Amino acid sequence: MTVSGLLHRLPWRERRILAMRFYGNQTQAEIAARFGISQMHVSRLLSRALTWLRQAMLADAPPPWQNGAAEPDPGKTRISVKQNGDRVVVEVGGEVDRDGADQLRRAMLEAVTGQPSEVVVDLVGAGGFDAGGIAALMAGRDAAARTGVPLRLTRVQPAVRRSLTAAGLAPTRD
Repeated sequence: MTVSGLLHRLPWRERRILAMRFYGNQTQAEIAARFGISQMHVSRLLSRALTWLRQAMLADAPPPWQNGAAEPDPGKTRISVKQNGDRVVVEVGGEVDRDGADQLRRAMLEAVTGQPSEVVVDLVGAGGFDAGGIAALMAGRDAAARTGVPLRLTRVQPAVRRSLTAAGLAPTRD
């Protein structure tokens, strides 16, 4: 029960990697292929997550999650909106959870407001979507439909593609 409560404090990617390794019995190489990263990076992520879990179980209060001093937080939602001629490109990176869902929803609603010829949602850097993130994409899709602006989801990672397809947001093949 202690581990279960602590797992929810980990970033989405680390939770998913732990589940794939210990519940799905997948090798580090198989996990690396699914995430598009190296096996060595999977090893480092597993090691960091397991070390944090051990420390958190022994502490009175769980320590904050540290991604490492040298690298930016890959799980933090990153959204940028760029005008490209008469198109708007919404670039999404990191993990879109409830904390980042409002940011994505606002960006998508603003993108369709100016009546561009098209809104492209580039998901190449997106590592995962929880229910809030998927709801934000659906809100953007619905706003685009109401305003008559075509909306395309592009460069979707395989793990994200499955979630979006299951939610009825089948992305455009690139």
